[in-house]
Amino acid sequence: MSIAAMERLTLIGPAHAKEVALQQAQTLGCLHIEPLDRRDDGVVDRPQARRALAFLMASPLRRHPAHSAEHFDAEAVEAEALHIEARLRALDEEKRALVRRLRVLAPWGDYRLDPELLARGLRLWFYVLPHWRLAQMPEGLTAWQVVARDQRNCWVAVVHPDEPIGMPVAREHTGSTALHALQRQLDDLDAEHDDLLAQRMALTRWCDALARSLTRLEDEGERRRAAGLTWEGDGLFALSAWAPAAALPELRAMSERIGLALLVHEAGADEQPPTLLDNRGIAASGQRLLGIFLTPAYRSWDPSLWVLAAFVLFFGMVMADAGYAMVMLLVLLALRLKRRRPAADGTSGWPLAWLLVASTGLWGLLTGTWFGTTLPAGHALSALVLLDGSDFERMMRLALLIGVVHLALASLAQARRATGWARVAAAGWSALLAGGGLTALAIDLGWHDAVRLGGLGLLAGGAFAALGAAVVQGRGLAGRAAALLAGVMRLPSALGDTLSYLRLFALGFAGASLAAAFNDLARQTLHGVPGFGVLLAGLLLLLGHTLNLLLGIAGGFVHGLRLNFIEFLNWSGIEEGRPFKPFKLKDAPPWTQRPQ
Repeated sequence: MSIAAMERLTLIGPAHAKEVALQQAQTLGCLHIEPLDRRDDGVVDRPQARRALAFLMASPLRRHPAHSAEHFDAEAVEAEALHIEARLRALDEEKRALVRRLRVLAPWGDYRLDPELLARGLRLWFYVLPHWRLAQMPEGLTAWQVVARDQRNCWVAVVHPDEPIGMPVAREHTGSTALHALQRQLDDLDAEHDDLLAQRMALTRWCDALARSLTRLEDEGERRRAAGLTWEGDGLFALSAWAPAAALPELRAMSERIGLALLVHEAGADEQPPTLLDNRGIAASGQRLLGIFLTPAYRSWDPSLWVLAAFVLFFGMVMADAGYAMVMLLVLLALRLKRRRPAADGTSGWPLAWLLVASTGLWGLLTGTWFGTTLPAGHALSALVLLDGSDFERMMRLALLIGVVHLALASLAQARRATGWARVAAAGWSALLAGGGLTALAIDLGWHDAVRLGGLGLLAGGAFAALGAAVVQGRGLAGRAAALLAGVMRLPSALGDTLSYLRLFALGFAGASLAAAFNDLARQTLHGVPGFGVLLAGLLLLLGHTLNLLLGIAGGFVHGLRLNFIEFLNWSGIEEGRPFKPFKLKDAPPWTQRPQ
């Protein structure tokens, strides 16, 4: 559970060594490059080789693949494919505009301006009038004619030196290009479109070769992007980047090997370094879960293991069925037999999957639930049953207790990272949450000694939270009063966040009820339908429990993550930062996953 220490560094060297420096830096894969120069915005675009390949693969007609790559130029094929794609998109827009224009001009016909009329200073003016407005034409106009009509409108052409005054509607802007000229332009665009499609089809013979070159092209494109972020002038270049402090020896060795100057300085108080989470083993699964929602700020803390533990607990409580755990286990084992091994870059989800199966099975054993059926008394596994899933009060009490502990730990974690009165305020909220939960539980169960202890924690926590907030957030008497009021207004939020954990009970109860309903329906079908009852009951059980299992998995994921991302992170005081984006080879594992 750690955030890697970062150092700001600058590489300076001769301009002719820039390409070599970028190649070796990309091989190391430990730099987060910051822009020093953005004069050429086109250079900093992301590599598009994959886009070019997808465009060629989507061609409806394709050539036979080339068996020899002797005449294959990957960069030229990529550039030509992207050019054809861009031109086809532009042609489509031009054709749509022309078709709209032709549709507008069609009622007027293929007219041509008469040179004799133009010599006499006469012009054509066009109007689209509803039928009922035709009677409102100015009486002084004599040279006009209805050239087309439909059920609603009339298309009227007027011959007049200037725009007529008193017309019932505004004139139409038809332009000076005749209908036949626009049609010829459309034919030219269609011909160019066909030529481009033919060129695209011809390029498809290189699809396989381009796919084999995809990684190299993307790496080269990434180097071009990085080169656009450097500064270059007077025969020198400079590159600014963040790097993990543990990578400095390798960077110094690279600089000496190429002949570069390496300047290193610590991050300033006003700088926001990127965050590189360096978690190994099981904590890496929590890191990936956390990355779905946010990246903690560099000077914050890493809750990856906390998020993982809580998520596994919540998921198991929502599923809470040992039979479903057996099904999930069999599916995972089948996938392993198909050699779906962990990814080389450390992004495997296997550890998390095993934990979720184990949590589901454990909660199922504790509640004695197998496919929606409770174990009968005297069963060999009934000794493991410690909870009654149908006991509403106890299960709701357990869900609220888990919520109180989760939020109190979040505030305690915030207090651990804070300093001064901010630490006092965070610790006060932790004590207030814990004391309030203990008081409510003790009153419900009649534990009188625990009521006094919980009340003491509630009062002391509230006092420390209010005092700390007043000192940290308030300035002057009015400011401190406002801070106290804000703290009081946070109490309903604390209550609402705690009650939000009731969803764990609600989802678990809904899943168990749905499984029991399918079981009852299958039992009724078995006894009520002679002959085919066995088959129908089996189908009902299979489809019903499959649906319920999928719904439970979806609910466990969504709500298990929600309670972590919304409630826990809100009370833990974690600030959002920006992720560390390494400049590395496409297929290389992250720097933190490399063998040490």
